[in-house]
Amino acid sequence: MDEGVKLLKAEGYEVVIYDGDGPISLEEFYKEAKKSHAIIPMLTEKIDKKFLNENKHLKVVANYAVGY
Repeated sequence: MDEGVKLLKAEGYEVVIYDGDGPISLEEFYKEAKKSHAIIPMLTEKIDKKFLNENKHLKVVANYAVGY
């Protein structure tokens, strides 16, 4: 398990990681975001004005990626 996930769980946070085949569907992504306080999506998930307007409750929206 990733060290970051371990740290969050040790502090009492619930961590949900999508483990399906291929990218998460837009419907599922929106559904899970509604139940969350923070999200760390991959680049395949579009974070646009519509998404942010529908999820104003989110405290953290970060990007999970690597690069230069």
